[in-house]
Amino acid sequence: MSKKPILKSVPSLPKLDFLKAFTKKEAKLFRKELKLLLKKARKNIKKPNIKKIKEAFIFAEEKHSKQKRESGEKYFVHLYETANILLEYNVSNEIIIAGLLHDVLEDTDATEKEVEEKFGKTVLELVKGVTKLDIISLEGRKTAELKSFQKLLLASVKDYRVILIKLADKLHNSRTLSYLKPKKRKRIANQILQVYAPLAHRFGLHSIAREMEDSSFKILEPKIFQELSEKIKKQKKSKLKQTDSMIQILKNKIVFPFRNYRFYTLEKSLYNIYAKMKKGNRSLDEIYDYLVLVVVTKNFTECYEVLGLIHSTFYPIPGKLKDFIAVPRDGTYSSIHTTVLGPKGLPVRVYIRSERMDKIARKGIAALDPEKGSKTLYQKKLGRAAAVLELKLASSDKFFDALKEEFLQNHIFVFDNSGKIDSLPSHSTALDYAYHIDKNTGNNLKKVFVNGKEVPFFTELHSGNRIECVKSKKKTVSTDWLQMTNSLQTKEKIIKALKLSTRKSDKKIGLKYIFVRAGDRIGLMHDLTGVLSKFKINIENVYQERLGQNLYVEFRVDAKTKTKFDKAMKALKKVKKVTNVEEGLSK
Repeated sequence: MSKKPILKSVPSLPKLDFLKAFTKKEAKLFRKELKLLLKKARKNIKKPNIKKIKEAFIFAEEKHSKQKRESGEKYFVHLYETANILLEYNVSNEIIIAGLLHDVLEDTDATEKEVEEKFGKTVLELVKGVTKLDIISLEGRKTAELKSFQKLLLASVKDYRVILIKLADKLHNSRTLSYLKPKKRKRIANQILQVYAPLAHRFGLHSIAREMEDSSFKILEPKIFQELSEKIKKQKKSKLKQTDSMIQILKNKIVFPFRNYRFYTLEKSLYNIYAKMKKGNRSLDEIYDYLVLVVVTKNFTECYEVLGLIHSTFYPIPGKLKDFIAVPRDGTYSSIHTTVLGPKGLPVRVYIRSERMDKIARKGIAALDPEKGSKTLYQKKLGRAAAVLELKLASSDKFFDALKEEFLQNHIFVFDNSGKIDSLPSHSTALDYAYHIDKNTGNNLKKVFVNGKEVPFFTELHSGNRIECVKSKKKTVSTDWLQMTNSLQTKEKIIKALKLSTRKSDKKIGLKYIFVRAGDRIGLMHDLTGVLSKFKINIENVYQERLGQNLYVEFRVDAKTKTKFDKAMKALKKVKKVTNVEEGLSK
């Protein structure tokens, strides 16, 4: 049975008006990339809407026809590459179409009404979400602008497809960094490395993350990148020989014909290797897991059979076994990690996983079926980002720090008494967990038990801990708690609770609290106390806490007259770098 031609209308494309402005070479490339895109869509999408994808590509390029990239290429090249990246993840028609249109609302005269009429409401919402999702624009924004930006970003992160499209867009941008001017090139490379690569890792899109890391690393540290690349190239051949030898030995040990295991090698990014060397002050010879042997089985029970086979064949290095099948990392990633001594006596890192686990490990959030509700685990991660976005943070620096700290860094996994699993940022304390449950548990916390034993609130938690929080009937929140956590989210919740409690407290006493937020600088405390002294306000007590690049100061003062107190409050707001001043009643 003969196949239908992929693109019947290709010969008619030169009749399109916008193609008249193209050179012959550009027009030829346009036709070629459109044909390749539709061919790949037919292959990679379950029920491809070839007509709409073709229409979106033509519509987008028509709108962008007068624009060129920094590389000198016509804009359709970027649209093609973005859609091409998305197709690698077998996504839906709507995601591909939105990927092709992701810049039309921002950079062209296309209207929302126009996009919705041609491609539907779902596509419009995705395009709007991607347009708003620009984490990089945080830097340099004023506090007023930041507030509205937080709302936009909050709306965007509610749909995982927006994240996916944005990451595909940024991945292609990372591939073309060399065309930018040096200063801009370094700035964007740093932003991709600090935000988008970790974001890709958090959503299981590790191949995107690795490529982003190396593209940025090459720009930011070209000499180190080149040296490390050459060293690894020399070692890689012998490493591959060892893994090939291991694969052959394991295949010979598999006697049952139905045990059809799959083997492949996985390379870590150069940046990942460099980060490990820098963190542990180690040489490349001490980093043995930049090349990993992956064994893929049919189901999870076979993973444990393979583990036994490997450990009975090669000597396992003690303390290097991690079972992410029993306790999935980030709630989604499942594999067994082990390290053994290979045939040549050198350490080899091995990952063992089923076909389903391998698909999720390679494609992350894109591998999950939204129709079956399987994306909910990743939506918890979006919820964590949303929680950060809802914080009333004093500056863009602090907001950015909170986003990185609470969302982009590594996480641990703990259990409550019922066995329910939950994730927290690494280095979280028992107090952080209480506030993670809800603010009432945090504010009323009386006792915490970890693995059945009562522990101080500042106790650092580790993956696998079982935690029980005991609440008091009354609020127990205290300023001392600010010393028991490093989490900006938890500190914000504690400060908010303290303010509410002081406002509701004893009105009979003339003592008051003054809460000051400011960017930390030399001479700040001198200026603040100088203002209070000028208006003859006695300072009873002072408490200060650093929050990122900012300082939180709490003054307990004796205000003799309301007039002087009000004048002092106004004067404090004018002190250099002060961003917020509030009052509360004394306890």
